[in-house]
Amino acid sequence: MNSILVQSYMQILAHAQTRPSVILDMWRAPTNVDYLGVVVTFLYDFSLYDLTLGLFRVKDHSSETLYEAVIQLLATYDITPAAFVSDNARNQVAANEKLAEWADRLTLSEILPDGVDTQTLDLSFYYVEGYFEDEQLNEYLHKFRPADAYTCACHSFELVIKHMLRPLESVLTSIHCARPRCCYLA
Repeated sequence: MNSILVQSYMQILAHAQTRPSVILDMWRAPTNVDYLGVVVTFLYDFSLYDLTLGLFRVKDHSSETLYEAVIQLLATYDITPAAFVSDNARNQVAANEKLAEWADRLTLSEILPDGVDTQTLDLSFYYVEGYFEDEQLNEYLHKFRPADAYTCACHSFELVIKHMLRPLESVLTSIHCARPRCCYLA
């Protein structure tokens, strides 16, 4: 990875006014090669920005491969995300949930005092009043905002529309095939 690019991205992200959201997508090319694309979006100077962190070849489409690749990438850029967004494929949803938990534990390790083991901490505590006996610890937890995992609404709409158009597929195909050759766009 280009170290100058990494440093410049890190400088921009250090001044961001929000924790970035990470947008992920995986796909298989016609050549049967799997790819992962990662983009972060955040507010900077009161404007919304997107940075493409990378487009990578990955060994497969498993949630574990996605999780490991994203963790490594986020560590490179020193990013603790607020949310993860992907399409609604099962592998990506599963990876998003694991990534959100990872981000929560990372955030907690930054705000909780030394000595609290965030790896074994029950993450369902954040909505429980007075989870810890220590009042100072409870005060720290008030600052905690868990990371979220979302699926892309646009992708869901696309799937619904494709399903609705399926009965018309033969009609649409015949219309497409009936167009004159000069109408095809390259």
